[in-house]
Parts: sequence; structure tokens; C-alpha cells
Amino acid sequence: MVSKNPCYLPGDIRVLRAMDFADFRNPNDQKKLMKLETNLIDCIVFSTKGKMPDCTKIAGSDLDGDEYLVCFDPELVPDDDFEPYHYNADPLSLNSFPSSKLDEKAMIHYFSQQNKIQQVVGTIDSLFTKWADKNGIRSMECVRLGKIFSKAIDAAKTGDIVIIPEHLKVKDDKNDFSRSRDILLLPCFIP
Repeated sequence: MVSKNPCYLPGDIRVLRAMDFADFRNPNDQKKLMKLETNLIDCIVFSTKGKMPDCTKIAGSDLDGDEYLVCFDPELVPDDDFEPYHYNADPLSLNSFPSSKLDEKAMIHYFSQQNKIQQVVGTIDSLFTKWADKNGIRSMECVRLGKIFSKAIDAAKTGDIVIIPEHLKVKDDKNDFSRSRDILLLPCFIP
């Protein structure tokens, strides 16, 4: 079983088959792997075969420093196999903007938005926990919050607007999760 943190959707947990040198019939493939072995310690090499690479199936990973959980304990490996969520992060390309717009002010604004992102991400995480406790992690509410989370986590890159719908907000005596952190507007650049 392979997953990463955070993992909000059931399809973000993948059951993969570990392979060893003996699994590769082609001697040339075995030689290539042996060369890599000296540099690959405590890491996963994902296949790039198929319509969607395995790493992308795990919470939309883009291999930008993601850390994975690998579990070999059969007691913890799920029996169910859920379809992976198709993450549609379509980052705005820095190359699509004239370099004159990438001034110091724009960069300061961009990085200052990270605090707002963390607040919204924290709110989503808290709501997810509340709904999971109430209805289970596979509930409609948790799945919807998982999708919203994936949008929020990439908001700085994509410029997406993240809105937590009213019906997903949960209040309790200790925390009011329906405060103003439920909408995140992040223009990537101020011209």
C-alpha cells in the first residue's frame, strides 16, 4: 500500500506490487536498475506506463518533494480499490506573463498568500475530521472536502478560488469553522 500525507480521498491510497530485479526479464533493464540502485535508498520508483502514472493517482502528486507512506502489513492494506480522483491542477505558467509583471511587489504578494492558504487548508482539515467522525471517511461530505482540499492546496499555483459550501460547515462548542476563512481568493499576480 502506498499513500502520502495528506490523504483525503479513498482513491489516494493505492495498492501496488513491489518489484525486484528478478521481476525484470530483460537483462538490459536489470543492468539499468543495478546502476540506479546505488543512488536509490529509501525511495520509490514509480512506473510511468499507462494513462495516469501511479504517483499522480496518489493525491495528485507532482513529485515536488512529496513524501510517501509505504505499508507492507497485510492487516492495514485495504481490500477495496477506489478509482483515483483526477486532479485538474492547471497551473498558471510563469512564462505566460511578461517578465515586467514579475516584480518584487508581485512576488511579495504571492508569498504572503501562503498564510491565507494555510488557514483555509486548516479549516478544510478540521471540517474533514468532524465529518469523518460523524459519517465516516468515505462519506459524501468527506469526499467533497477532499476535492476542495486538493484545489486549495494548489490555489497559489493555479489562481483558483476556493469556496467551502455552507452545507459542509460544522459548528461545535469549541470552534466555529464557518468563520471568514471559508473563501480564498488568490490572484497570482498584481499587475
